[in-house]
Amino acid sequence: MNGKGSPVGHFSEAIRVKPDFALAYCNRGLANLQLGRYDEALADYSIDKDAALTRCYFKRGNLYLMLGEYQSAIDDFTEALGPSKDAVILARRGLGRLDEALTDFREALAIAPSLESAEEGFARITEQQKRTDRGK
Repeated sequence: MNGKGSPVGHFSEAIRVKPDFALAYCNRGLANLQLGRYDEALADYSIDKDAALTRCYFKRGNLYLMLGEYQSAIDDFTEALGPSKDAVILARRGLGRLDEALTDFREALAIAPSLESAEEGFARITEQQKRTDRGK
């Protein structure tokens, strides 16, 4: 699936023509991820990109999360936050430390009150804290 007619091939050609085309790296990373080529996806997501291209940090953070590399995921989600605090990014970042996660989920819910992933995450963590408190 790396041929010229494949998505990976198209993005590779775009990168060949314009090596600083950050979005092409990001999209080739997604295509590699969908093919199960995690190392190639990480390599594409890790190319030095325009700081404004938060999408790549978010996608790489999701891949780290899937691979169980939680601190790397949190670092990328935090980088992706940048000046705008997208509710979905906040909710995903919330998968880290409990106190920080609760703060992130509260902020995500303030931005988007019906964001299901933030609602579920908030409920999961508060229930976990209740069980921990009962066990003390």
